[in-house]
Amino acid sequence: MTTSILIGLVGDYDANVLAHEAIPRALALAAAAIGRPIVAEWVPTPEICDESRVAAFDGIWCVPASPYRSLEGALCAIRFAREKSRPFLGTCGGFQHAIVEYARAVLGWSDAEHAETAPVLVGGPLRVSAEDNAGEVRAVELDEHPFFVATLFQPERAALTDRLPPLVHAFVQSAVLCESGILARVT
Repeated sequence: MTTSILIGLVGDYDANVLAHEAIPRALALAAAAIGRPIVAEWVPTPEICDESRVAAFDGIWCVPASPYRSLEGALCAIRFAREKSRPFLGTCGGFQHAIVEYARAVLGWSDAEHAETAPVLVGGPLRVSAEDNAGEVRAVELDEHPFFVATLFQPERAALTDRLPPLVHAFVQSAVLCESGILARVT
């Protein structure tokens, strides 16, 4: 029997958000591509009081549609993924929160706010992996982490036209490695 890959969707589900409609479709396309079932669970940010709420997931996706009801809940999930080497994907609002979490926890900027309202430096192991034509940061990666990618854009929307977003495919492949023990789960 093939075990399911467990993906935690951190964010406050809203049926009116197009990305929230696209995410399950993107994961279904990824499941077909890897030949493994994926079970995704929406995790409302107020439910995340500590890492135990997200520890069972093979991958954590911090989804669009912020501000979240609990900034601290979202940051806790991101910190868990970063510190425990759990595959992490942040899109749109997830990107912004990944930058804030890194600035607060790693750089010590306790007053860091959303990336839109306060400049946040990327350097050291957090590096820019995509910029737009104006040179604005659109994606970051964390070196020495099996998979920690955050994008300001929403690749999941490609699934609305039945196309598997390569970034979602790579995220799920990393979660498979985590579930199978090839990527060691740090506890």
